[in-house]
Amino acid sequence: MITLSNVNKTYRGKGVSTAALTDVSLTVGKGDFVIIYGKSGCGKSTLLNILGTMDRPTDGDYHFNDTDICGLKFNELSRFRNRHIGFIFQSFYLINELTALENVGMPLGYAGVGKSERRKRAGELLKMVGLEDKLKNKPSQLSGGEQQRVAIARSLIAGPSLVLADEPTGNLDEKTTGDIMDLLKQINQNGTTIIMVTHNPDLAHYADRVVRMSDGRIVQ
Repeated sequence: MITLSNVNKTYRGKGVSTAALTDVSLTVGKGDFVIIYGKSGCGKSTLLNILGTMDRPTDGDYHFNDTDICGLKFNELSRFRNRHIGFIFQSFYLINELTALENVGMPLGYAGVGKSERRKRAGELLKMVGLEDKLKNKPSQLSGGEQQRVAIARSLIAGPSLVLADEPTGNLDEKTTGDIMDLLKQINQNGTTIIMVTHNPDLAHYADRVVRMSDGRIVQ
């Protein structure tokens, strides 16, 4: 599904160059659950941004199935991202003024899907993540774990084949972390490929494969 070959990422500014990724090669199969593990600053979030087409490599190749990602223009990247990739973040990024149902359905609004269909699909996903009784609640009325469940439902609304999760349990307590990881595992077992970044080695057992990073390189 995903093939990265000899990817480098260098940030340049004010006469200084910083290598964030060095000669990174990675393959991920359809239906895999991959955890990218490493200390802060090791390059794992940069790698996730490249996988999510939010950033481009300085050089190297990235293929997603039969698509040459590095060959896509900006508008083409946006369409590809919206169609194929869902995102989950540590900080949830929910809109405070919207209900859980509205937050989940929002990406479909950008895609031109009608309100009734958005509400139907968002309601189904909120039921799947165990929040069918919280449809009208706003983020301030939800716990941290419930907010992350809303964010997970939102990441699935467009039916992506790949979900990228950047420290999705970083703001959660131990029990809630376990609940969220169990939910991600369930989503993966239903056929969605998941690549997750974490600095927590205790979560490794949820994955099919763990990729360890250090100083911008894959070391395991």
